[in-house]
Amino acid sequence: MDMETDQEKGDRRRIIHKLYNRLIVEHNQEQTVSTKPALKVTSALSWALLQVTNIDEMRKLEQTLDSTVDIPEYFQSIEAILDGWNLHFKTFLTLPPSSGRGDGEPQALKRRRSKKVKEICIARDEECILTGDQEPHVAHISPFSAASAQQTKFILARLWGPDREKAISKKLFPNGTTGIDVIGNVICLSPNMHAAWARYDVALFPMRPSEEKEEGKWCMKVVFYWLKRCSVAKTSSMGSNIWASAREVLLQTAIGIKKQRPRAVDLRTGAPVLDGQIFTIKAAMKDVLPDYDILMLQWDIARMASLCGAAESGDDYDKDAYDIDDDEEHVEAEMEMTNE
Repeated sequence: MDMETDQEKGDRRRIIHKLYNRLIVEHNQEQTVSTKPALKVTSALSWALLQVTNIDEMRKLEQTLDSTVDIPEYFQSIEAILDGWNLHFKTFLTLPPSSGRGDGEPQALKRRRSKKVKEICIARDEECILTGDQEPHVAHISPFSAASAQQTKFILARLWGPDREKAISKKLFPNGTTGIDVIGNVICLSPNMHAAWARYDVALFPMRPSEEKEEGKWCMKVVFYWLKRCSVAKTSSMGSNIWASAREVLLQTAIGIKKQRPRAVDLRTGAPVLDGQIFTIKAAMKDVLPDYDILMLQWDIARMASLCGAAESGDDYDKDAYDIDDDEEHVEAEMEMTNE
């Protein structure tokens, strides 16, 4: 499913190319960008962020590149932004235990949960929304903890812009800095699907809730996707692929699982859960459906994780991973890219 128009895809690619061309000038010729931020901007994580950032924010970046004579603000802030995303992936990519009906939340994120929200979620979904498993976990859509609130707001402002960040922060963090359980941020998933969700192996693209009831209930449809995994680690350079689109890179380097082997089965039908399959979530009241914006946020983050190998267990983040001051020749080689 194409989420962007052809015009938006063209704009995104043009802006990304303009950014990298500007970086080449600032680093290699003007020497106004030092080695470390230059490497971060050309890392897989930075490239993935550019692929999913809201197109309006990308156009603002283009305006900055076109109007700023000195170093763009993007190059100055990139280190903090990428550190924030690395912290997010490091914190939340923890396999949830398959512990039967309950929350299945990683021990590192254990906190007091709302019994009422869990009860409403189970009453609404009754079973895993994807497989029909009768003993599901009540899973967070966006697993944000109180400790991550400020960092989350910072990185979301870069991804979606300040206005949308404020709107979704009110939903995720209604008390300002404390995240609490809300019914719009939970869905029922089987233990295995919850584990896949936590690893960003799967994603759900939300469709707008129905404006009218269907068979006496409010409905929201979600499109299910198995996510391919790019083989480039977060802190590694994208090399010549820096100029490629997300689709081109995934077609070249994606790590896939054999197609003939079903990865999950819908217990209600006996059929495999397929890429692009549409599932419907129903509720007696519209305000207890999963929140569209929270689902869309997790859709963007899951795509970003798949594009930069963020879910690879061996890819432990190190703030010094980009420090290669003793090998400036390597840096120059990485930066001498041509847009073909």
